[in-house]
Amino acid sequence: MSEIKEWFSNSSIGKELNSQPRLQWLLIFILVLICVSLLKSIYDNNQEITKNVSSLASTHSRLSALENTEISNELINTARDISDELLSQIPSVTSSSIAEASILSQLESSLQSIVSRQRLSLLGTDNIYLGDRNAWSIRIKIDGQLSEDNLVNFLQIVSPTSIHLRLASLTYAPKRSDSMSAVLDVLYLEDAADG
Repeated sequence: MSEIKEWFSNSSIGKELNSQPRLQWLLIFILVLICVSLLKSIYDNNQEITKNVSSLASTHSRLSALENTEISNELINTARDISDELLSQIPSVTSSSIAEASILSQLESSLQSIVSRQRLSLLGTDNIYLGDRNAWSIRIKIDGQLSEDNLVNFLQIVSPTSIHLRLASLTYAPKRSDSMSAVLDVLYLEDAADG
């Protein structure tokens, strides 16, 4: 160890460091900054781990509290009835391509007198499961021109009380160009006879 110290003292860097007190302070300052940065990183990591453990402990305590809770058959049957009622409001088709064609056709005819220069685009279809039923979530984009007078009519068509249609986004520039762009998510169930 003393050989390394002697070699460093005799080297050009060591001689320069010994002759320049400002350089010594600068080197100490840099080392302190590195240490502080390292400690901050460790502290932040520790905080994140503590937060995650706290969240897991909270979830565990809630699940432990529910462990001995019995759910009555009446409550299960009520939940099943509500689920069946909601699923009955979603249209059923035999295939995703029929669902896509159906919604495109419905939108085109219902928006024909409201949205001028309309362009309907199929953005994608995702296969999802609702309980034990297969379903398709179809994303449609509508572009066109919409006058201010027809805005309410448009919103009534694309935001019905039915649970199978959802307006995901709407961009509208009234007066200037009346241009609009909307994205809809539509849900279709696979026909139970085929599924």
